[in-house]
Amino acid sequence: MSNNFFTEGFEVVIGNYDDIFDDNGELRPEYLDSAAAVFSELGVARDEIRYERADIGVGVSAEAILLVLTSLTTLFLSGKKINENIDAWKQLGSKLNHVLKRLTNRGEKNAAIYISQPFAAALALGFILEQSQGLKSITLENTITEIVPNPSIDSSVQHSFRHNQMRYYLFFFRTLDQYESVHVICIHSAGRIEFHQVLPVGSWMKFDGI
Repeated sequence: MSNNFFTEGFEVVIGNYDDIFDDNGELRPEYLDSAAAVFSELGVARDEIRYERADIGVGVSAEAILLVLTSLTTLFLSGKKINENIDAWKQLGSKLNHVLKRLTNRGEKNAAIYISQPFAAALALGFILEQSQGLKSITLENTITEIVPNPSIDSSVQHSFRHNQMRYYLFFFRTLDQYESVHVICIHSAGRIEFHQVLPVGSWMKFDGI
């Protein structure tokens, strides 16, 4: 499946219950500097990060920022398909795991981190490759994003990552080793794996439980 099946770019919403904006409504520069320093691990420079104001939570919303990593979107989503650029996506997923841990361990007790669809795909791909050694090929076949409605916001923005980060990302990867299989993997928008199931579509005996 080509990269145009992704519905959004590489984005992260970071929110907490501390004041991340000053009295003029501007993002405190030290906050962005701190986040940019963490994302440098992904090869992203500070001037390649665009930010927008966002909301987070249900009921009384908390302040948050949406970080758009423009250079990653250009690099990964405007060129080769995932199966033509496996190593780069795998490395991105591995580094992202470390970045998410750093973001949640910066001393912000109430921090919340959510990732967009392409970031979740990188995590999913990395996990499958770690679990399945010796694959001859792997191809992204389909993606589904399931939104958990947020009763605090208008229905017109439920599908906007900036306004509602409560999502499950499902990815379907077709792999080939001795047999052909389809891996169905679900990633929570907070970056954790909800489930991973392997469907042995290339073996009728496995399908029949033989």
